[in-house]
Amino acid sequence: MHRQRFVSEPGARAKTDPHARVKRRLESWGRWIELSQQGGHLPSSLTLDPNRIRHALPRFVPVSEVECAETDAAIAKLPQQVRAVAVAEYVAYVGTAVAARKIGVSERHYRRLREMLHNGVAYCLRHPGVPVPPAQVLLKPVAPD
Repeated sequence: MHRQRFVSEPGARAKTDPHARVKRRLESWGRWIELSQQGGHLPSSLTLDPNRIRHALPRFVPVSEVECAETDAAIAKLPQQVRAVAVAEYVAYVGTAVAARKIGVSERHYRRLREMLHNGVAYCLRHPGVPVPPAQVLLKPVAPD
């Protein structure tokens, strides 16, 4: 009888998110937008007074100027509603229900738009010369990496 391996153990097969790379790029892009709106400075966990903080400290998200510019160009090629999802999800950090209400769609449709965002950004990053990603790419259930 074989013992089941934990995901953290070598040799174990973890379920990988096909959009993990794109999500990291979008998180970095969101932080880049946030930095540009605040004059290039965000509060550091080293300079914040822990006695005055009422919410969790922001986690570190690496920001690469070149990658963020590429991601920004990829997002600009997407339809307006999908771009609104990118802003709600990665810049404003609002929940699905609030973001869906703000955009004016159902939560199910919002989740579908988020999937279209991930598919579209992944495609545009792989094919930077394409002016607009094809509809069939946006509508795929999962973008292949």
